[in-house]
This record gives sequence, structure tokens and C-alpha cells, in this order.
Amino acid sequence: MVTLLRLVCSDLCGIKFKVMKVNMLFADRVLRLVASFVYLILYFTGVIHPGIGLWLMPVAVVFFITSYTGFCPLYGLLGVGAGKKKRMAH
Repeated sequence: MVTLLRLVCSDLCGIKFKVMKVNMLFADRVLRLVASFVYLILYFTGVIHPGIGLWLMPVAVVFFITSYTGFCPLYGLLGVGAGKKKRMAH
């Protein structure tokens, strides 16, 4: 559905969409997703204090979005991530 919308918008409106490359490994994505769900469960069950919980909510949202998209902007800035392997000279 989103791809169809991009095609229609790019053809009719001349809008160019940048496609983000996946720069996170599968394990990293799973860990972030699990961490965000654990945080939400702890917050809504009252284990985490509401004051601290509201400060940590953006972190959980960012973890969820980055695990869903597979793209971490911080990894891009630091040059870290999947496919960035450097070989050591022997």
C-alpha cells in the first residue's frame, strides 16, 4: 500500500522519496523491540514510577520505530551497522 502511494505521488506530483537502507542487524532489531515492550509492560503495570516513565517513553518509542524500520540514524552518523565490516590487514 505504501509503495503504491509512493509510486502514485512520485508520478503525479514529482515527489522523490529517499529509501532508507537497513543498517541494523536482526538481533539488534529484536532486542530493541523486546526492550520497548518490556518497558511498556513495566510502565503500565506500575513497576516504573510515572515520573521516570514519562521521561523514558520517548526512548521506548524510538526503539520501537527503529526496530520496525531497521534504520538507526545514530548508526548512520557513527558509521556503524550492518554491512560496514572492515577487513584487518595481515
